[in-house]
Amino acid sequence: MKKVLFHLEKDYETFNEVKGIVEQSVKDLENIYKKAIGDDTAKDIKQLTENPQQYILNTYWEMHCSNLPDHLNKASVFESQTGIKVTSIDEAHQKYINSIDTIKKRYRKDRTPKVTANGLKWDTKKSCFDVCLDPDKQELYEDYQNLIEAVNSVLKHKENATYPEQIHLVRFGGGHLITENGKLVINDHKFALTPEI
Repeated sequence: MKKVLFHLEKDYETFNEVKGIVEQSVKDLENIYKKAIGDDTAKDIKQLTENPQQYILNTYWEMHCSNLPDHLNKASVFESQTGIKVTSIDEAHQKYINSIDTIKKRYRKDRTPKVTANGLKWDTKKSCFDVCLDPDKQELYEDYQNLIEAVNSVLKHKENATYPEQIHLVRFGGGHLITENGKLVINDHKFALTPEI
């Protein structure tokens, strides 16, 4: 089992913000569909996210305009009968596309949701943003842990143990040791296996 050194909290929060925008834009498209078509839910979320204007206009035409001549402009008929601007579909879809593009640029491509007819499925978990101990550096990491335990044990028995004594270890620790709140600790960043987020 991998030892988790720390968590990329900011990256996880940013990911969740973008994820929320993706989900909201899909809800916006569903709401337009519901308002126009009258159905409770869109029949195919995949089509709704791929080409929402065509999907909504064609579905509306099939359900409510089958008796109208085919030469009429579907968008104009849709707007006049529903009061919904076609541009609102485009704006919600553009928000969706921009958010998906943001995820693809900042994170691995497989962090985007899987879009099915039934909805979005996210496989990204909080643990995807964990930074683990590099297995190649595990022995050195354990050696530094043992060193810190030994130093703390010695300093506990020494009457006037002071912070400067730890400074010498930090100075010669090659960046692997740091002090935090007056205590000697391992610099986890030196032992981290960079995750592919």
